[in-house]
Amino acid sequence: MTPRLENLTWTVAENYSFKANFDLFNKSITEEYRAILLGGYYKYFNIPLIEDFFNSYLKSKSNSKDLITIAELTLENAVRDVLLEERPGIIDFRTEYEKIMLHRYETLYSKDISDEILKGFYEYRNNIVPKLNLTAKKLLDDILAFKKLDTYDFLQFMKDIMDRYFHIDKSLPPLEEKLKTLIDLSKLIKENKETGNYVANITSNRVDVETLEKYTIQSAEFTSSDYGDSNFLVEEAPSERSPVNVDLFKSVKKHYGESYLNRQSTLELEKTNCTGIHEGVKLHFTKGQFENKNSYYKAKIDKSYEENLILFNSDELHYRRGIKNLAETIRNSLLKNTESYEVKSLNGELIAGSVWKSIYTSDDKIFEKKFTDIYGDISVDILLDSSASQNERESEIAIQGYIITEALTELNIKTRVFGYNNFFNYLVMHKYRDYNDDKSKNLNIFKYTASGSNRDGLAIKLMTSFIEKNSHERRILIILSDGKPNDDTNLGLVGFKDLGVSNYVGEVAKLDTYNKVSMAKLKGIYVLGVFTGHEEDLETEKKIYGNDFAYITDLKRFHQIVGIFLKSVADKIN
Repeated sequence: MTPRLENLTWTVAENYSFKANFDLFNKSITEEYRAILLGGYYKYFNIPLIEDFFNSYLKSKSNSKDLITIAELTLENAVRDVLLEERPGIIDFRTEYEKIMLHRYETLYSKDISDEILKGFYEYRNNIVPKLNLTAKKLLDDILAFKKLDTYDFLQFMKDIMDRYFHIDKSLPPLEEKLKTLIDLSKLIKENKETGNYVANITSNRVDVETLEKYTIQSAEFTSSDYGDSNFLVEEAPSERSPVNVDLFKSVKKHYGESYLNRQSTLELEKTNCTGIHEGVKLHFTKGQFENKNSYYKAKIDKSYEENLILFNSDELHYRRGIKNLAETIRNSLLKNTESYEVKSLNGELIAGSVWKSIYTSDDKIFEKKFTDIYGDISVDILLDSSASQNERESEIAIQGYIITEALTELNIKTRVFGYNNFFNYLVMHKYRDYNDDKSKNLNIFKYTASGSNRDGLAIKLMTSFIEKNSHERRILIILSDGKPNDDTNLGLVGFKDLGVSNYVGEVAKLDTYNKVSMAKLKGIYVLGVFTGHEEDLETEKKIYGNDFAYITDLKRFHQIVGIFLKSVADKIN
C-alpha cells in the first residue's frame, strides 16, 4: 500500500479521517482502480460491519476464497456505474484494469469457482459472452443484477447466495447466529436511516459482535429519543452520501473545526508562504472548535481525547517520572548557564550606598533581590505530523507530545505545539497550545488525531515564519514526522473541480523539505527531526535533517531523544 493508493481511496470516499483496510479481500489492494473502488465501498457501505461479516463468518468456511471473491465482485458491480457518474476521470483507470484482469483470467486455468467467476465477470465487462457452466452463469447473473448501495441489502444478498449455491454446515450454530446478528443490525440501520432516526456510534473503529447483539436486542425500542443523552450522533457520519460539488472550505471546517484566524490574516500568510511548489495551497488554522456541537467529527476528536487520557492515566506514575527526568535534563543543560540579574526592592539585601536616597528622596527601594532568568531567552516549538500514516501511533504520539510539553512548561519555557496535515488543497494547522497559554492547555495535545496527507516543507516554512517573529535568543523547533513528505493531489478523480495544486511527492517533496529545514537553521533556529517511519526511508531523513535527526522505533523514547537533543543544543551554545 502506497500513499498514492491511500489518497485515491480517501478522495473517492470524500473522507480523510479513517485508516483504509487494503487487505479486506483475498488479495491485497495494490492497483489504483481497486483503491478507487475501495473508496466507493467506504462511501456507500458500512465497511466495519462487512469486515466483521468476513472475519466472523466467511473466513471460517472451507470455501472462503470463493465467497470473498463473490462478495468483492458484488461490491464492485454495485459502485461501478455510480462512481463513473460522479468522477468521469476514472474511466481510464477502469478500462485498463478490466483489460488486464481479462487477460489474466483468460490465460489462467480455472482451479476453483473463484477463478471461474472472475473470468466470466471480466469477459462480460469487455463485451465478451462469458463461457461458463450453467450454475456459474446463474451465479454471475445474480452478481451483475445487484446494484443496491446498502449494507443490509448486501449482507442479505450474500446470505441468499450461500443458501442457493453453497452447502452450509448446519452444525455451526454460533456462526449462523453471528450472521443473523449482522444482518439484523444492518437492517436496523437501514430502517432508521429511512425514518430519519439513524445514529452513528463513534465509540470504536470496529464493530464487535457483542455490540451488534446489544443493538439487536434493543431494536424493538430503537428511537432517536431513547439515545438523546448518550454518545450517538445524527447527521455527519462519513457513510452518509454527500454531493460531489462540495465547497472545500466548508468540508475542511466540517472535518477539523472553525478557523481561529480571520480571513485577511490567513490570506496574507498564504501569499507569503504558499509559493513555488506550494502555490495554490490554502491554509486553515484550527483549535478543534466546532460550530455544530453535535458534529460527528467533533465527537471523533472528543473520543480520541478521552481514550488518550485514559491510556495516560493507566500508567501515570511511569509517565510522570518521565516528565520529571526530562525536566531535570533540561534544567541541567539548557538552563544551566542562564543569566542572573538583580532588581531593586523594598526588601531583600541592603544596598549600603543607597540608604541616603530614602532620607532625601522618595525612593524607598534600597534593597536588592537576585533572580535567575530561566526562561526569558528560550522558546520551543513542537510540530507533529498528523497525516494518516501516523494513524496507528495516535495515542503514543499524543502522550509523548504531552510529556515533552509538561516538562518544558514546568520550567516556564515558552512552548507552542502544532499538528499538521493536508486535506485536498488545504494545509490544516492544529494548534494545541501557544507560548503564553496556561499549563492546563497541555491537555489539548490529547486531542491529537491523524488523517490526510502531509506537505512537510510548507508546514516547516510556516512554523519558521512564526518562530522568526518571537524575540527569544534560543529558538528550537522539534518535528515528529514519518519521513515521507507526500501530498498527491493530481489523482485524476476530483471531477468537481481542479484543485490547481502541484503534486508533492518523491524527490521534489524531499528536496523541498530539505530546503525548508536548511532555511530554518540559517535563521538561527535549532531543528530536530524525529523519524517514526520505515527503515528504508532512513537515508532520506538523514539528507533532510543532517546530524540533527533521530530514528526511533519505539515512540516511548520520544521524550528521551528530545532530552538528548536539548543537551546537544546546550553544548553548542556553551
